[in-house]
Amino acid sequence: MYYLDEINKELFSIVKNNNNYIIYGQNINTGTFISGLTKNFDKLNNHIIFNTPNCEYSLIGVGLGIMFDGGNVIYFGKQLDFILLGIDHFVNSINFLKNYIRDKNKGSYTIVLYVCDQGYQGPQSSFNNIDDLSSLAQIDTFQINTYFDVKTVIPYVFRKKGFNIISISQRNSKNIIFLENPDSYSENMSFVKYFKGKDVIIISTNFSFQQALEIKKSLKNSEKVSIVNCNFLTELSLNFLLKNIKKSRRVLLISDGKSINYRIFKLESFIKANASSAIKTKLLYRRNFTWNVQLDKLEFDKSQLNEIISFCEN
Repeated sequence: MYYLDEINKELFSIVKNNNNYIIYGQNINTGTFISGLTKNFDKLNNHIIFNTPNCEYSLIGVGLGIMFDGGNVIYFGKQLDFILLGIDHFVNSINFLKNYIRDKNKGSYTIVLYVCDQGYQGPQSSFNNIDDLSSLAQIDTFQINTYFDVKTVIPYVFRKKGFNIISISQRNSKNIIFLENPDSYSENMSFVKYFKGKDVIIISTNFSFQQALEIKKSLKNSEKVSIVNCNFLTELSLNFLLKNIKKSRRVLLISDGKSINYRIFKLESFIKANASSAIKTKLLYRRNFTWNVQLDKLEFDKSQLNEIISFCEN
C-alpha cells in the first residue's frame, strides 16, 4: 500500500460519489494526471472538469469566487511553490470575503497539491513552509502523512465549508504508507496520537512523521514512546495535547519545514506555560540558514541522532 496510490484512491472515491464539485487544474484527466495524483479521473462521469493553463493567480481567485457563490470547487495544483503566485488572494481576498460573507451560506474550496520535499530540484521547488502559508490569513493546511490521514482527515476536510488546503509529500509518494491506527485524535483533527507510550512524546509537524517514527524505532524502550502528529496550525486542540503530555518526562518537537516561524515554537511555549516544569523539551528543526541551497529533506547526521537518543533515554 503506497502513499500516493492510497491518496489517489481516496480522492477518486470522494469525487466519484459527489456530483457537486467543479474540478480544475493542469492535466487532471489527461497526460500525467499531475504525476499520478488524479489517476483515473478521466473515467469520471457527470462532473465538471476543466484542464487549465498555468495561471495560478487567476485559478485561485476563481475558486474563491465559486465558494463565495455557494459552490463547491477543487483545484489540483502542481506544487506549493506555484501557489505563492496567489498570495494576494490568501491575504487580502480571503480577509475581504470573511467579512463580506459572514451572513451568507458559503460553499467549499479545497486546494490539493504536492510539496516538493524530496530534494532540491531548482528555484521553483524550494518552498515547504506550510506554517508560514497557514499563518497569512488563518488558512487550514492539512498535511497528509499516514493511512489514517488518508481515510479520515481527507474526508473530514472535504466535509468542511470554506477554504482549506490539503498538501501531499512528494518525498513519500513511492513509500509504503504507515498503516497503524492511532491511539486517539482531537475532534478537529489538529492532533493525532499514535502508540500508547507516555514516557516520551514526539510531536511531529509538516511532513516529519517519518523522522519521528525512525527516532522512536532507534530507542531502546520504544514502547514507552508515542507520536503526536500535528496536522495544521489554526485552532489547535491544545487541551488534547496537554492531556497527552502531562504524564510524560520528555517532549521532542520536530519540523522539517524551512522557516523562522515554526509551529513547534508555539507548541513548546504552550507546553512550558501549561505543563509541569519537570517535563523537558527539545526542538529539532533547520538552523543556520544561508544563501546556499537548502535541501528540502530534513536529515540528521550521526552526532545529531546520538544527541536525540540521549535526550529521550536519559
